[in-house]
Formats: sequence, C-alpha cells, structure tokens
Amino acid sequence: MKGARRILLILLAAVAIAAAEPACARSDWEGVDRWPTQRVTAPTADEPAVAVHDGYVYVALAQRAEVKIFSILGQSIVQKTLPAGVYRLKLPSRGIYILRVGSYARRLTV
Repeated sequence: MKGARRILLILLAAVAIAAAEPACARSDWEGVDRWPTQRVTAPTADEPAVAVHDGYVYVALAQRAEVKIFSILGQSIVQKTLPAGVYRLKLPSRGIYILRVGSYARRLTV
C-alpha cells in the first residue's frame, strides 16, 4: 500500500510541475530573416543584438550561445542553446523580463 501511495504522490507532483510550467516555455525560438527594427550595432562574440517588438524578443547571435529568459521574479521562462543567427520568441505576456546570453544580461520591457 505504501508503494502505491508513493507512486501516486510522484504522479501528482509531476502533474503539478507540468501545470506550473509557463506556456512560453513550451514554445520555441524560431529563426527569422529580418530584424524588426533598425539595428544600431551588429552582434559580437561578447554581446548579442537584442530588440523587443510586438510581444516578441529578437536575438542576433554571432556564435553559438545559451539563451535564457527569466521573469522579473527570477522564474525561468525559457532556456535553449542556439547556433549563430537571428531568432525570435513570443513572450507570454506584457511585463519585465531578464535576458541572459552567456555573461551578457539585459532587462527587457514588453
């Protein structure tokens, strides 16, 4: 009986974690051909080019990097390693987010 109870608790915990995961984390970065705004600087190995437009965050990477987005409270929204290129991600709602690419960090306002 204890074994069945333990399995039930594990299943309930897994369902609760899946339900708490933000909807945006289930979506994915998509490659794009165009930058949404006039870019001032090109991405470098140390610093990506970043823009926010129409609820999307755009990131241009000069080399492969791990890209992380957090809510202002520190909750992980999405985390993915992307090759060099230009990508966009639809954010779940308006608000303030933190973008980290390697050691680079930036506040995003949507």
